[in-house]
Amino acid sequence: MLALAQADKGPEPLDSVTDFQLVWVLYNKKLQPRRQLELAQKALEQRAIESRQPPDDRYSSKKDIEDGTFWRTYWRFSAYFYEADACVRLKQANRAQDALTQADAALHALKSQINDKDEFREAYARQESSYWLAEARLAELQGHKLDAMAYYESALLARPPRFRQRSCPRRLRFHRKGGARHEGRH
Repeated sequence: MLALAQADKGPEPLDSVTDFQLVWVLYNKKLQPRRQLELAQKALEQRAIESRQPPDDRYSSKKDIEDGTFWRTYWRFSAYFYEADACVRLKQANRAQDALTQADAALHALKSQINDKDEFREAYARQESSYWLAEARLAELQGHKLDAMAYYESALLARPPRFRQRSCPRRLRFHRKGGARHEGRH
């Protein structure tokens, strides 16, 4: 997919949307964490460049500008989340923690921009759930099994209501392996 995107020599250069689509595939398929890390960092850089450009006249109403502010913050959080995930998979705990610190800041900024919009509230809840999931994976990497379990639970509870009925196989596998349940007995 990346080769196809890079081979496309159309009139417009690749933008951050393409980077986010590619990093999303790598994240969901658990492929190439180094490439995922590179693309997440590239997406952050590209978004920074794009955000300094004046808004397109087609999207310059007050509502469009406010919505754009929310979604830019949303995508900035996503990039830090993907970066943290890649670092955890590469067993780079310090770098993952740095990315999660940036993700936390973006998450706080995102929360302040919800403005009673249901669409934004649900998008925020998905990102908050992702944040706790990343924290859980980092805690698991660092051997903090009890913290990991608490973070996995927070990830489940932060999900938007319509997603709360889905199970969390990773959490269940962790629990079945004797994770936090037996931690105090050793």
